[in-house]
Amino acid sequence: MFLVVVDAYSKWLDVHMTSSTTTSATLELLRRSFATLGLPEVVVSDNAANFTSEEFRSFMKRNGIKHVRTPPYHPASNGIAERAVQTLKDSIKKLKKGSLETRLSRFLFKYHVTPHSVTGVAPADIMFGRRLRTHLDVLKPDLSRKVIRNNEHQKNWYNIRVNQRDFKVGDLVYARNYATGPKWLPGKIVESSGNVLFTVALMDGRQVRKHTDQLIKRYADSNDQADEEQLDHDDIPVSSNNEDSTNTAPTVNIPPDTPELSADTTITSHSASHTLSCSTTPDRMTESPIQDEEQSRESAPPTVTTRRSSRTRNPPNREPGIGELTSESGAELTTKEATI
Repeated sequence: MFLVVVDAYSKWLDVHMTSSTTTSATLELLRRSFATLGLPEVVVSDNAANFTSEEFRSFMKRNGIKHVRTPPYHPASNGIAERAVQTLKDSIKKLKKGSLETRLSRFLFKYHVTPHSVTGVAPADIMFGRRLRTHLDVLKPDLSRKVIRNNEHQKNWYNIRVNQRDFKVGDLVYARNYATGPKWLPGKIVESSGNVLFTVALMDGRQVRKHTDQLIKRYADSNDQADEEQLDHDDIPVSSNNEDSTNTAPTVNIPPDTPELSADTTITSHSASHTLSCSTTPDRMTESPIQDEEQSRESAPPTVTTRRSSRTRNPPNREPGIGELTSESGAELTTKEATI
């Protein structure tokens, strides 16, 4: 014998096996259902003796439940319960394996997770607000839960390795420029579109949307140009060797063949700000006072006379058979070709 309880809203079905139809036994089973489903506002039943007793009427009154009984010999007045009873009987007959309790549990489980023809939703979804886990979930796990779990795992690992850069509206920043010109343009955040997307107002009046990966904080307006050049490594000018020439004393190279200089001879090297005077007097080398830039520019470069040999050079005689030789003493030697 079964006591069938149906929730009219969610179509949730409770079935209790009982061997007694007394009012006390019926109330014990109803208490078990009310402990799970809560106290109903209205209970609709037939006219059986256990539902018409004073004990049952007193129980309903104490719990604030309205009791409604159907007319005699008109079971259609309680059509929800009658349909549930017929479904229960047909299902128990079709289930062959297991005891009666096992077959009843299997029926209730499948009934609760199957969408109802009236609501279009499974009774368990309405009753508990969630979908019960079934054998299909074991064979084919929920993909959305797996995606959420993997996303959280990747987010945690990314946050460990990457420093978070927090920006807010009003911050001065440099925005990455992918067009021609400087690689970083100064601007100011004027709007936030989330945690990582911002609208930046540039100095030229344009507004661009940038990700946090495309922004760098800017701390001063006076050094915009200097900071911009520092960020753009490709545009940093490389200092030439001429810049160091003002801080290094000039070097004068005298070839080894230079004739001996007199005591009053002065060698002047043209430089940006130094003039070096050298004398042939041993152990005497002084550096002249620093002249201004205009005077140093007017100074002429030094002229060095190249030492050449004083020996007289005569062109060779190309006449056949005769050659002229000139000795160092100036005597001329003549040779004639011998004839055979």
